[in-house]
Amino acid sequence: MLKLRWRIVVPYLLVIAVSMGALFLALRQPDCLGSVVCVGRWVGITAVFLLISLATLTLYTVETFLNPIRQITTAIRR
Repeated sequence: MLKLRWRIVVPYLLVIAVSMGALFLALRQPDCLGSVVCVGRWVGITAVFLLISLATLTLYTVETFLNPIRQITTAIRR
């Protein structure tokens, strides 16, 4: 069960870590240090990326775990 849990958690942690790393690097640019518009833009871009990537990852994870259950259900119905 522990192995299954890590198969779910690790991809989410990787997506979040990459997003936060990219946001950190983007906000360290000299042009962005004093600009509220620049910070808002990069935070918005990161938020949209996280929404899209996490939704896609969730759909993939659900589909991966539902496939064996569908096969069992089909076998039981026969």
